[in-house]
Amino acid sequence: MNETAVKKAKPGERAVDIFNAVFDRGLILFFALIILFCFYAIYDSVMVSREAELPSEIKNYVSSNEGGGETKVDFESLRKVNGDVIGWIRIDDTAIDYPIMHTTNNSYYLKHAYDKSYSIAGSIFLDMYNSPDLSDDYNVIYGHNMNERKMFGGINDFADATYFENHSHGTLFTPDNTYNLEIVAYILTDKNNTKIYDTGYLKNGHNDEVFEHVHKTAMHARVIDPSKKILILSTCYGFDGNRDSVGNFVLKVNKHSFTDKFRNDCSFRLVGDGIVRKIMGTFLRIFFKLIGKDIDS
Repeated sequence: MNETAVKKAKPGERAVDIFNAVFDRGLILFFALIILFCFYAIYDSVMVSREAELPSEIKNYVSSNEGGGETKVDFESLRKVNGDVIGWIRIDDTAIDYPIMHTTNNSYYLKHAYDKSYSIAGSIFLDMYNSPDLSDDYNVIYGHNMNERKMFGGINDFADATYFENHSHGTLFTPDNTYNLEIVAYILTDKNNTKIYDTGYLKNGHNDEVFEHVHKTAMHARVIDPSKKILILSTCYGFDGNRDSVGNFVLKVNKHSFTDKFRNDCSFRLVGDGIVRKIMGTFLRIFFKLIGKDIDS
C-alpha cells in the first residue's frame, strides 16, 4: 500500500519540479533583462553626456582672456561649420559655455548638435520668435538639463541661495556686440506660464510686466533694473515637466514649457547615472539572494 501511495505521488511531484524549473528560469531571465536594461541605461547616459561636450576645435574658436586680454569669438569660422550660430553664452564659474543656435522652429536643435549632426544632447538655442541678432527687449534661450552640469544642467545650482548670491555674472557674445550679463533672478515656474513663455508677445515693449511677475514669484532675486534687456536661460526640471532658467535673469521652469517634445526628451535624462546604479544594485542583490549568494560578503 505504501508503494502505491508513492507511485501516485510521483506525477504531482514531477509537475511541481517542472513548475519550479520553469519559474526559476523565468525569474533568472527577468532579472537578466533588468540588469541588461540598467547597463544600457548607464551606457546611454554616458554617451549622451559625451555628446553634450563640445569638441576642442569648436572651443578653440573662443580666445582665452588669460593675462587680462579681451575674450573674442571667431564667428566667421563658427558660421562655416553652421550658419545658424548667432552667439555664444558663458556664465562665470559654471560649465555653461556654448554657442547659441537659431532657426525657424523650436524642435530642430533639441536633437541636433552645433554642426547639425543628430544628437540626443541637442544644442543651446534662441527661441524661434526672437530676432537672431538678439535685438529684442526680451529673449529666451533653451538647453537640455544634462548630467555633470553640462548644457544647462548648471542652472540647477542657482536654486541654492548661497550659490545664487556668489554667482552673478556671465557674458553674451554676438558678432556685433559683447554683453555683460547680471544674473538677477531664479524662478521655478510652469511650462504654461504665458508671463514667461509667450515670447512672440513679450519680446518687445513688455519688460515691466515681466519684471513685476518675476519680483512676485522668484525664489531668489537681486535689485532689478527694468530698463535693461532680459535674457532668460531655460531648462527642464523634474519629472513633472518643471522648468528653470538663468541669465540676465535666472529662470527655472516647472514644465518643459516651450514644447511637449522637449518635456518627453528631458524626463528620462534627469534620472542620472546614480539612480540607475542604485536600481541595478538593488536588483543584483535580490537576484543573488534568490540563487543563494550574498554579493556583500
